[in-house]
Amino acid sequence: MPRPPGARILATALSVCLVVAAPAGAAEPKVTPATMAGTRGTVQQAAKVELDAGNPATAADRLSTAARQLGDPVLFIDAAEAFYAQAEAERTTAPLDQADEHARIALDILYFLQGPMASKDWQPVDPMEIPGLVSRANDVLQRSQALRAEIEAEAAAPKTDEKKKGAAGPKVFIATGAALTALGAAGLGVGVAGLAIGAVQQDKADDPTIYGDAYDAVERKGKVGNALAYAGLIAGGLLAATGIALLVVGKKRAGKSDDRKARLRVLPAGAGIALSGRF
Repeated sequence: MPRPPGARILATALSVCLVVAAPAGAAEPKVTPATMAGTRGTVQQAAKVELDAGNPATAADRLSTAARQLGDPVLFIDAAEAFYAQAEAERTTAPLDQADEHARIALDILYFLQGPMASKDWQPVDPMEIPGLVSRANDVLQRSQALRAEIEAEAAAPKTDEKKKGAAGPKVFIATGAALTALGAAGLGVGVAGLAIGAVQQDKADDPTIYGDAYDAVERKGKVGNALAYAGLIAGGLLAATGIALLVVGKKRAGKSDDRKARLRVLPAGAGIALSGRF
């Protein structure tokens, strides 16, 4: 029976941790950014050949196998990007599951390398490169979320003849997309407000003059702020991504218009954001 994605991520992360945290007397070869770069380069070159030939699935499998063997966060990110390219080409969401998994494993390893348990004998990347690699992995996750919403919207779209549907079809997509995008913007606003509440309460918690019941009250408010931040940012991001995908699909299905391009702008508004557009 196949393990769920979460179990695979945990298993991979644990295996990497065991290698990194091996006792000093173990006969593990020392891994430095330079030695890993040489091994990684060979794998990346072979994968690039497949990508250039239009075979992202083969490239992704090659990068994934090497990443798991070496525990290299860079190869995990490379594999995530290749799986994303496969999903984009095939218009299916299954490769996006793999892309998300590999990106999250890369983040786990990168955060581990920044922690106190990291071994000086196992440093596959230069510490100065870690922030950039974290940004790459998070970018894959964000693009994967948007592409998944777009593909699912395409799959849910009716397959009937556009001529029989008339103008109602695209209008439904655009109206639904606008509504979901607005809800997403509101959710993001709640998330931003939660972050602000958490930051204020954290400052109060750091004040040495606050203790006892007052400190407990500050702690409770901080937890509320964190809960709002997590719920608002996650739900708002998902709703906004789905809404924007539906807007794009609706515009495509609308076909010819008055020769004007669809325009969508994101503007600051109060605690969150506002979106305006013309379709």
